[in-house]
Amino acid sequence: MAGLQAHYTFERLDDIPKQWERFVPQVADVRGRVGEADYGLCINMSAGGEGFDYVTGVQVADLANLPAGWVGVRIPAQTYAIFSHSGHVSTLRHTACAIGEEWLPTSGREPAQPSRGEPNLIERYGPQFDPSTGTGDIELWFPIKA
Repeated sequence: MAGLQAHYTFERLDDIPKQWERFVPQVADVRGRVGEADYGLCINMSAGGEGFDYVTGVQVADLANLPAGWVGVRIPAQTYAIFSHSGHVSTLRHTACAIGEEWLPTSGREPAQPSRGEPNLIERYGPQFDPSTGTGDIELWFPIKA
């Protein structure tokens, strides 16, 4: 994956849409893009709740020749629990919390502990996602132990 990265505290989550506004016009400059989906990667989540790094990105064939200011993120093979989100993009955190607080404890599954720089959570915005309405074709991918 490749894209723009910024650090957020949980109090600043409302600033993430501004990062998407900076990202979208730059996507046309990406060489070697794979697929049509866009991704939000939550990485380097701190156990103490200080925040996380968020990457607005796309899948790329390789990490060479990225646009200026972009970072590359390598995602190792991993098992994921994948959930569709049917609401507005602004309510993603409610779905994520429900998965972590309701589904995970009763699922018999354990969360994986990604290494630094690997995603703790992946948001996938598929081709049917409509940024003008903030709805459609959204998935949340949680890394879990196989």
